[in-house]
Amino acid sequence: MSITPIAWVIPLFFAAFAYGTESVTEREFTEKLHFYQSIKSLHSRFKQTKRMKEMGVELTAEGTLTLTPPNALLWEITRPSRLVVHYDGKKMRIESGTGKDVTVQTFGTTALDPGNSNAHGLNTLLAWLRFDAQYLYKQYRITKVNERIYRFEPLHTEGAPFRNITMTLNPAGHVEHLEMEEVSQDTLKIDFATPRVLRGR
Repeated sequence: MSITPIAWVIPLFFAAFAYGTESVTEREFTEKLHFYQSIKSLHSRFKQTKRMKEMGVELTAEGTLTLTPPNALLWEITRPSRLVVHYDGKKMRIESGTGKDVTVQTFGTTALDPGNSNAHGLNTLLAWLRFDAQYLYKQYRITKVNERIYRFEPLHTEGAPFRNITMTLNPAGHVEHLEMEEVSQDTLKIDFATPRVLRGR
């Protein structure tokens, strides 16, 4: 059984209809994602839709995202088929299928080392799943469409799977929508429900 492509796992991601015109500073972007600071845990349901342009096909999936700062996360697709991405701060484990059909991939410290030329995609995936403002700012040119919508274009296009990403924030501050346009012009959209959050003191 083959592993579902990482592009289907991410949530990160986005549309051609929104074009930002105002560049965003690192400080402003970090402040926009302040919702995710000082939390002990976060749990949210999500629904994602992948549209395959040439085939005229849409695939939908549902699941949950659980964050436990500073590093731990669990991204689990529960419908229509099981896919789990787990990161404990040291290694990433991607598991698909159930029972005898389970397939597992594990990426350890070496695979995620920034000095490893193949680590960029995995670390960017982790940054999106954790909404890591500092890391994302270093990887994208970010422009503001309006107070809630931001557009991301990769600073280094070589090997980048997405042409652009659009992020929409809920008025409460959490990410409620991500939309990505792939190089192939396929799109992946992710809608997040209001998260349950436990904050630190």
